[in-house]
Amino acid sequence: MRTALFCKVTTQTITHLKQKSYLLLFLLGFSITAFSQSLTPVGQGGVYLELNHWIYDFLQRQYIKGNLKQVYLDARPVARVELAKYVAELAEKRQQLNPVEREQVNFCLREFSDELKRLETNQPIPTPDAFYKTEIERVLSPVQSLVPNFTFENGRNLLAVDSDEFTANFDFVAGSTFRRGRLDSSDFQREDRLTNGAMVWGRIGERLDYYINIRDNALRTNSEFPREVFALPRYGFALSRQFGFAYHDETVAYLKVSTKHLEIAYGKFSNQWGAGKTGSLVLSDYATSYNQLLLRLKIWKLKYTSIFAELIDYTYQTNLSIPQNKKFFAAHRLDIQFHPNINFGLYESVIIAGRGFDIGYLNPIMFYRSIEHYYGSPDNAALGADFNWRIVPTLSLYGQIFIDDLTTSKIGKGFWGNKLAYLSGIYIVDPFEIQNIDFRIEYARVDPYTYTRSATRPQDNATAYLHYNTQLGYFTPPNSDYLWLEARYRFTKQLIASVSYSRYRHGANPDSLTNVGGDVFLSRRPELDSEFVKFLGGALGTRHEVRASVSFELIRNLFLNGWISYQDSRNFFVQGRNRRENFSGIIWYFGVELNI
Repeated sequence: MRTALFCKVTTQTITHLKQKSYLLLFLLGFSITAFSQSLTPVGQGGVYLELNHWIYDFLQRQYIKGNLKQVYLDARPVARVELAKYVAELAEKRQQLNPVEREQVNFCLREFSDELKRLETNQPIPTPDAFYKTEIERVLSPVQSLVPNFTFENGRNLLAVDSDEFTANFDFVAGSTFRRGRLDSSDFQREDRLTNGAMVWGRIGERLDYYINIRDNALRTNSEFPREVFALPRYGFALSRQFGFAYHDETVAYLKVSTKHLEIAYGKFSNQWGAGKTGSLVLSDYATSYNQLLLRLKIWKLKYTSIFAELIDYTYQTNLSIPQNKKFFAAHRLDIQFHPNINFGLYESVIIAGRGFDIGYLNPIMFYRSIEHYYGSPDNAALGADFNWRIVPTLSLYGQIFIDDLTTSKIGKGFWGNKLAYLSGIYIVDPFEIQNIDFRIEYARVDPYTYTRSATRPQDNATAYLHYNTQLGYFTPPNSDYLWLEARYRFTKQLIASVSYSRYRHGANPDSLTNVGGDVFLSRRPELDSEFVKFLGGALGTRHEVRASVSFELIRNLFLNGWISYQDSRNFFVQGRNRRENFSGIIWYFGVELNI
């Protein structure tokens, strides 16, 4: 008996070590490749710009207007050096821009001043206009004598160290937000969030970049949370030991090596693929960040991205000594821009659970569906495509499709196994030569059972498209759609306002015995559920919302954000009460956020 047990443990240990060895060899091989090109110029250098930064929208807007020839922004995050290239191109045309856009360019030139120096170019390094001062310089100018000389030396970061071999940029992370209103038919509800932390980023030598962002969050409401450890939607790990109070922390940290064409990043961060504004079908920033290895190759008119990640298959438990189960995720994406007006992307993804990470998925050029079949089809593979078409200057059309499963012979028949999601949108910039105004219409549809577990693993939910019980892709559940319209006007570089309308519909499962594909945690049960489903079938709930928003950037990355909305919900499922309700009311939000 002992011998058998010893052999079993030894075999498992050896298998585990082999898997670790394969990964280490893989990392080592690519690291050697990267450093072997150390004499080549840095093309993909710098840390990644945060996914929610307004500079992405600004550059996309300039591309739609025709002021940028080509951009690759549909696989985010994007390295700061690559973004600096686009800023340098805009700087050559700053005289053609309106005053608000020109101020944005000046800000970007100061923001990416270090990265502009790392560009491979024979042209002089572009600099802001002589009269330009950042918000920090304007705010601190009257009290300059009271501010220590070592702060804001670069006009950007609170503290900065800059030498030939090492740079470091330090800032605090802080925020305080308040939300009030009726989220269901109960009494007036409140939600207060307090955030504090710090971030530091920079480079070591010419090839190695690093980024660390650590923050703690305290959430206080007048409703109950699950006690002890639970999964907080969007934020992952959370802890609650008293009524209405929850704590959760978040750390984003990674190392990144770059060459002229290749970048390799290892650490904990998020991704967003596709041109959707309300979200992305395959990878969005809706779920919390995750540990991953990212490889990216940019050459000619192609940009290739490959991701190998570790996710959490969350199960509620109060015992902190029991670790959560892990599952794995692999995805790769090819961005193609054969014509300056059209960006096209193709991607594959797969969720692996119940075993270690198979070495076949470490092949960045392998067709995942094929390797999944090679392993006996135990995983949840998907594929898709997206595009962004600049039809004429100021007008673009974009879309995405996510194919979770598909049986072509049953298309259009309501077959449950045809699990797809779609997103399309129209983006209009400066219509009729009215400057600094945008209009956008976007529609997303998630078919029944989409994102649910693989049909080959009916015994558990591990292969569902979830991380810490939050969808990796679009934010609405299966069997739903979302329509969104927005008009946005930028008064200055610092001040922007918008009004929007949205309609959200969801066909929920009416009860525990009836499954219409409306719950990501419940796949089809062959012995109970129909083989054919109707989109938005089941208990249909609808929510309409009209919202007015305003955002003001007081100094760099310090935002005053506020919005007020009116929501009207009919037959809408309220999770805490486990019932459907009709309700309407006004909700308002205000927040002060620094580097969030």
